Amino acid sequence: MHKINPTIKLIVSMLITLIVAFQENLVLNTTIAGLTLLLLSPKQNAVAFTLVALTAVGIYFTGLNFKSTAVSPAARQLYALQLASRDVAFAGLGLTFSASTKLPNFIHSLQQQLHLSNRFAYGILASFHMLPLIRNEVTNIRYSFYARGLSANLLSPRTLMPILVKSIRWSENLAIAMESKGLDNSPRTQTIVFTIHWYDWCYAISWLTLTSLLSI
Repeated sequence: MHKINPTIKLIVSMLITLIVAFQENLVLNTTIAGLTLLLLSPKQNAVAFTLVALTAVGIYFTGLNFKSTAVSPAARQLYALQLASRDVAFAGLGLTFSASTKLPNFIHSLQQQLHLSNRFAYGILASFHMLPLIRNEVTNIRYSFYARGLSANLLSPRTLMPILVKSIRWSENLAIAMESKGLDNSPRTQTIVFTIHWYDWCYAISWLTLTSLLSI
């Protein structure tokens, strides 16, 4: 999965999601959910598996209890299973994509295959790398309040306002730095080149063929 082109994985995942979303097909949902979850490591994604299971159980009982009472119990149970399995299928597709795709590779692939703007692409990468700075700043602000005998939780205006001001300053400095380096939408060389190989086409064709056959 890590060798598959990220753009191909994104397009295939989105197409399968659309097909699953507009069908009430228990076999399709369970097959997609089972195949995607098999591609993941349970040890590395234990928390994700737990959350998916909890949401699926909640959706199952919601569909079971709030379906019209005019239908038979078997029909209500089938409806609930379809909703729960669809939730697991969506989660499996998302987890498979996120677990096998690194953000820099994904952005560079979008640049090269879908011609994403250079400014937009590098802006996303720069913003992503600013997250550790924001986390450290939150910790420093909370420690400074504790030192003065004050309490400030994460959603307190005392915490949010300094972070907001510093984030604006960081974004301005980042924009100036990008402009000073001559970053624009002109063609640029790439340190990592992504191309579409034969196994990318095999991946896309096999998944879409299987989904189409189960949808009939």
